[in-house]
Amino acid sequence: GRVMSKNILVALLAVISSPTSLPTASLPGPMDMMASESAVVQRTLEDQCPHLFNTDEVLHQRARELMLRVKTASNKESSFALCNDALVNLLEVHGLDDLEVICTQFVQCGFFVGIVQLALTQAKLLSSPREYRTRCYDIVIGLLSRIRNNSAQNSFHNIVMGESQQQQQQQEQEEEQGGTLQRLVSISLAFADEDWHHRLYAWFVAQGMMNELLDLHTSYIRSFIEKFAPSGEYNALVWRFHERQGDYLSAAKYLFQMATSSSGSKVTLDERLEFLSRAKSILAPAEQAPYQLMLRQSS
Repeated sequence: GRVMSKNILVALLAVISSPTSLPTASLPGPMDMMASESAVVQRTLEDQCPHLFNTDEVLHQRARELMLRVKTASNKESSFALCNDALVNLLEVHGLDDLEVICTQFVQCGFFVGIVQLALTQAKLLSSPREYRTRCYDIVIGLLSRIRNNSAQNSFHNIVMGESQQQQQQQEQEEEQGGTLQRLVSISLAFADEDWHHRLYAWFVAQGMMNELLDLHTSYIRSFIEKFAPSGEYNALVWRFHERQGDYLSAAKYLFQMATSSSGSKVTLDERLEFLSRAKSILAPAEQAPYQLMLRQSS
């Protein structure tokens, strides 16, 4: 059958590409030359027996060949170019069992943009099960957290070193990482995936970046708030969102609910008073607006 024939050819491929089956003179670099010989045989099999290999397998193998060549790249530009070529092939593959391995290789090359694009593209596949999509999201969230933590550490280090060295190191770091945190977030926001957006917004809140989240102006923030507001998990985000939207009455009402809610037994008296004070201060501009308009019209 097809599977048995393919397994036999794969076994032959392993034998042909082993160092004992090739003349010693044909192996100037053991691992690299074996990979090269393997690639030649693989491509020959693809050409001669196309019915044994589906498109995903061919693209996946080509990406592997490119990533092997990354190890011997002469400079960073060549390394990035090979990673990008591998990414182009991988973006067309439907499901990657070794997704974490590939992303680890991209991390080692500093090809962070590729990780975001690959993981979120895989997550958007219609055939992707829930567990696989969660894996994809975890990879990107882990990357963003790593970069943010590194940036925080470097900021502390730069305070000691001085401004000129700080600017130089920051530039070198951005080149090494292949993009800033802001750029990676911007790329990820371009994916029309509501589940991903909600996961990203939750990360923003956990990182204490609520103002940055409200500055995003994406179409999924409202659905995120409507989904999680009843749980009370993101209370501060809800009223701030309404305030940013200019809906002062809704913001004040929500604060009033937080202040008078009997279910919030963990809320202290001081916190309740603070909620009421904020509600009053939020309503002040809304109450003054009609009078200000009347004054301008009469002048």
